[in-house]
Amino acid sequence: MYKFPENDYISDAIIDQIQPIIYAINRSKKTLLSINYNTKEVKEITFTLTPEHMVCYENQLFVTLLKADHSYYWWSQDQYGAIAVVDCTNLAINKQYDINLDPFGIAVDNSGNIYISSGSGQWSNMNRYTISGNALQVTASQTGVREHSYIQYNSKLNALYSVECAGDNVHGYNTSYTIKSNNTFSYHLGISPEDNYIYWWFRISPDEDYVFNASGNIFYCSSDSSLDLKPKGKLSIVFNDIAFDTIDDKMYVADIDAIYSYGYHSLNQIASIKMGTSVNKMFYKNDKLICLTQYWSNYYIQIIDKF
Repeated sequence: MYKFPENDYISDAIIDQIQPIIYAINRSKKTLLSINYNTKEVKEITFTLTPEHMVCYENQLFVTLLKADHSYYWWSQDQYGAIAVVDCTNLAINKQYDINLDPFGIAVDNSGNIYISSGSGQWSNMNRYTISGNALQVTASQTGVREHSYIQYNSKLNALYSVECAGDNVHGYNTSYTIKSNNTFSYHLGISPEDNYIYWWFRISPDEDYVFNASGNIFYCSSDSSLDLKPKGKLSIVFNDIAFDTIDDKMYVADIDAIYSYGYHSLNQIASIKMGTSVNKMFYKNDKLICLTQYWSNYYIQIIDKF
């Protein structure tokens, strides 16, 4: 187990696909940590701006940087922020770019284009940025995207998926976006199940065929608009995070104080274990579950054998 220092606030964490490393953003101290969960070696860099979310692409971390607090009344035409590009090998900031949006959700496509949703302004913009010299150029933009929308990229379909919530982070609806040849977004709205809420958080499955929503609802990802975002099924619990064991056709679902294993295709619950901490993030790698957990204001990295 690794314990973070007191008073840290971990706003995001992702796992390195090769090395036994967790990257974690400590928003309260404006730092990015690289933690080897086997050796407990820790590297750290500090930003002048406030980091919040990140995504990894080709051994680089793309980190959203805030220049002001998110605000319901900070309209899109007045927003600003920044994106840092960090080299994973030496944990050094390669570049930092100013952008004309208050950044929240972030994704990177197969060509290295960066997609940013806004953290402010109620109904704001989602922009696609392309690196041009020492600046980021807006090469596509979608208006009317709900603030605080998380976005994830589906590389098989070359599409973005999102859940947009109206304020309580529960009454949401699924959306997918594709880029047309004229660099405009094609927008598709999914219909939520009538008797179920859709939560703000989700994850795309490793085969990129499904969206798993934190409410437990599962939806199809498809280039066929008649199938895209249609309900596939539902897990029996609401969850904080989900991780996939593709070899054994299983998945692991974490809620406030437990982890459950399910059959990936059957959706049947197999087993469960109790945790003494809340599992905020969870990753599956080398037959282990690597978990970012929280107990009151303390954060930990815990490693659990698959079950």
